[in-house]
Amino acid sequence: MIKLNPFGLRRFKMNDIVQNKSIDLTILNSIYSDLNINTQKAYLQSINQFLDYCQIGINQIASVTGSQITGYIDYLKSKYKNSTVNLKIASLKSLFNKISVIYKTENPFEILKKLNIKTTQKTDISFQKESALSGPNIKILLNHFQSKSESINQRTSYTSKRNYLLINLLYFHGLRISEALNMQVKDISKQNENLYLIAIIGKGNKPRIIKIDNELYQRIIELHTEGYIFRGLNNKQLSRLSICQDIKRIAKRLLNKEIHLHTFRHSFATNMIELTKNISKVSKYLGHSDISITSKIYYHSELSMNDLNLLKA
Repeated sequence: MIKLNPFGLRRFKMNDIVQNKSIDLTILNSIYSDLNINTQKAYLQSINQFLDYCQIGINQIASVTGSQITGYIDYLKSKYKNSTVNLKIASLKSLFNKISVIYKTENPFEILKKLNIKTTQKTDISFQKESALSGPNIKILLNHFQSKSESINQRTSYTSKRNYLLINLLYFHGLRISEALNMQVKDISKQNENLYLIAIIGKGNKPRIIKIDNELYQRIIELHTEGYIFRGLNNKQLSRLSICQDIKRIAKRLLNKEIHLHTFRHSFATNMIELTKNISKVSKYLGHSDISITSKIYYHSELSMNDLNLLKA
């Protein structure tokens, strides 16, 4: 079995799931190398969980049967939401797709598909309008972090500036948290005195451009002039968990709301659609892979800076 560290937590390294060299380490690297670090961690954690469930090592993965997978899915459904179940299953699908080709073994997912057994669960991707954060909600949070950014305590000042910037990017620009955490200063280019473009690599490695004004750009370079924009006090790339806990705690106290970092992006979409009356433009800007997520009709249009500024009105 996979060893745990003294605290019972897994270290997310490739070697932690490789129990036998019969499956080459480079195969796993080739499967997950193009994913961002947060997705890599989630996928590797899911594989570890599956191996634990089946009580096997990675060297036995090619002998897994369809019944083991369906049993695992039932187990997951008893513990998690369907969206989480789908994420965990996606990690296994990518692994089995690669293994079946290289080792010329049967892919259990393909067998299940031929038997009309669905492995992907239905998810409710709708977001209730009343769950969206309002403009006044955002102002309360931003005002809090703005005031704390002026603290003489260096730690408080830095983290507050960082949180202020992150909320701006998530809410006023609709970024996913993974996109924000992977942003680097080198990704920013100047268009004119009050317009900067940031090259984003979104879900599925799809590139898109977001637009920011000079004020937000100045806040970025005030934090860092090179490297990752969002870092911890140790100067390392910030983790999703650490910043999520901080903002959730403040939101609960100031707004009496239970929020997640993705709530800001959902709120952006909900409020922007209501303000612009243009679902297709919002969908395009969000980088959705399928326009049906937000609309049945797709047009090639973009949100302008004037559109984005409607949220600040």
